[in-house]
Amino acid sequence: MKIKSKGILLIILACAVALYNFILFVSTSNVEKTPVFWISYAFIMLSIAVAALLVCIKNPFSDGTKFVLSVPVVRLSFAYFAVEFVIGTLFMLLQNVATVKAALLVQVPVLIIFVIMTLVYYLGARHISVNYEKQKNDVLSQNMLYLQVSSLASSTSAPAVSEKLGVIADKIKFSDFNAYPELADEDQMIRSTVIQMKTTNDEDAIFKLAVQLERLVDERSEMCKFIKKKRG
Repeated sequence: MKIKSKGILLIILACAVALYNFILFVSTSNVEKTPVFWISYAFIMLSIAVAALLVCIKNPFSDGTKFVLSVPVVRLSFAYFAVEFVIGTLFMLLQNVATVKAALLVQVPVLIIFVIMTLVYYLGARHISVNYEKQKNDVLSQNMLYLQVSSLASSTSAPAVSEKLGVIADKIKFSDFNAYPELADEDQMIRSTVIQMKTTNDEDAIFKLAVQLERLVDERSEMCKFIKKKRG
């Protein structure tokens, strides 16, 4: 959520809290307030503070997933506020009938459930965000490699070399983009081969490097299949 939007939301929240407190204490000014009332009031104010905190806190998600993954957190916090508001208000209305134990036994579990749900969501969403960022970088790396090989194919004057590099570029384009840790050495060899081709002017040497590059790309493709099968 953008800083401007957060500020507007917090101002609205602050105004709502002020209005609520004004109405509550004016309407109950002649009513004697028991511990049940104050406990319920404290839980309602806590739910508002939690909602404000989750709106203000800097989320740990990447830029590409920040908005999408932040929305459920905001909704969850306001859902907790809505539930607590209803429960707390009921206990305040029934303050002379309900006991402190009953007020705590109902409202503490609601708070605990909310905390657990928020933590579980944050852990899951963080995992999604990290994987998204990794895939984005992997796709970018693959596209850069494809463009480099395509550029070499179009810049060479030897038809055989150009054709060979065109085939390799297509293989790279439609290959598995994931940079698996097991393929770190293979990926480094592919990048090194491309760099050698870019710094070589000898067409025969470039063709030999192209043959080597195609072999490395094919080996990587087979290794990707094996890794996927192994991981299930």
